[in-house]
Amino acid sequence: SQGGDAARARRYYAEALAVFEALGAERSVAAVVHNLAEAEFLAGDAEAAVRLESDALAAFRALNHTHYVSYALVNMTAALVNMAAILVTLARYDEARAHAREALDLSRELQLYVFSARTLQHLAAIAALRHPCDAERAVEEYTRAARLLGFAGARLAALGVSQERTGQAEYERAVAVLRNALGFELAQLITSGATMTEHDAIEEALR
Repeated sequence: SQGGDAARARRYYAEALAVFEALGAERSVAAVVHNLAEAEFLAGDAEAAVRLESDALAAFRALNHTHYVSYALVNMTAALVNMAAILVTLARYDEARAHAREALDLSRELQLYVFSARTLQHLAAIAALRHPCDAERAVEEYTRAARLLGFAGARLAALGVSQERTGQAEYERAVAVLRNALGFELAQLITSGATMTEHDAIEEALR
């Protein structure tokens, strides 16, 4: 069962963490804390996940000032993408957007295309879910969100990457809001978003 798998993963990572901490293996500690955060998130404990991922991110930032720079940058990107997803789940949209923007900068610089696509989906979800008070602004946000969802979905499919379970849940939440707000226009906007270039999608996301 998924619950049993999550419990086993947590137990395994907790045991590994104790070993690596005792050895003073900083890289391995950071990686295991990141993996443990993902396990908690999959298990449905977003509060625990955000605490752990914050610790992992701090550890990867510290490693970025050592001779492990390449390792640290890739894993910083992964942690930032995951933080954005967790913060969206917690409805902490401003923090989620800040982490997503940093993840997008790094993933572009490092040419990590899967991370870029996942980050664009997180930015789309933020635009869809944070409910702007101003009606005109809301239409702009919903339109942008729909186009970005279209791009992110098409990009992941082109890269041969399946949607993660938490990513699928985020996608479905965003689509439900957008369908209610945009009606039949939603499908058209998703289709048009799928034809955007990555450059155009990023520009749209950061407006």
